[in-house]
Amino acid sequence: MAQNPKRQARRLQSALGLFLIPAGTQVELPGRTFTTRQDVTFAPADIVDEDPQSLTVVLHRQDRDWRLRVQRADLQTSQPLAAPQTAAPRLSRDEALEALDALSPATVLVGASNIVIVPSDSDPARTYSVTLTFDNKALDCTCHHFSFRQQRCKHMKRADHIQQWIEAIEALLDAGTDPNDVLEAWKRCRASLGVDGAMGWVIAQHQRGASFMD
Repeated sequence: MAQNPKRQARRLQSALGLFLIPAGTQVELPGRTFTTRQDVTFAPADIVDEDPQSLTVVLHRQDRDWRLRVQRADLQTSQPLAAPQTAAPRLSRDEALEALDALSPATVLVGASNIVIVPSDSDPARTYSVTLTFDNKALDCTCHHFSFRQQRCKHMKRADHIQQWIEAIEALLDAGTDPNDVLEAWKRCRASLGVDGAMGWVIAQHQRGASFMD
């Protein structure tokens, strides 16, 4: 017996962790078409409409929402956010918080709230200092890209949003969520989306009133 296409689509959606729109895919934006220049990853929670052939997705990128429609045939699956089958050893609360702090996208210096330390992606032992304005906007960075070109770098973009990331994490902890669970969820997000993508995902979920652990 042939199965209902919409039922199949919902089953597919619930079974997957993340969807991937590969670079070079043509998608529909309101009033125009657009070809993606890089891979775009999204979760089932971002889907606002669907039919057997396509999905409509709302993505939060660069402080704004983007609504796009993509054909199901163009989608791939990325690494799911499901918990690993072999559970990691449980840490004490203090140990989990310390590990979470070590995996933070950036560090706000204590006593100098306008200075953010951002680790290098290629060499985590190397860090850069980003100066923020009073409204948490990056002013400069000590990396070579900014020093020589005077152009905004990825470290500045990360520093722009570190306070929002901290607020999202603290909201989970304040709600009584086990720090171990927050730590493991953040590790999975980083592994699936990369540091900047995971950071944006956590912030977007918090702004929507949802948890990135849902």
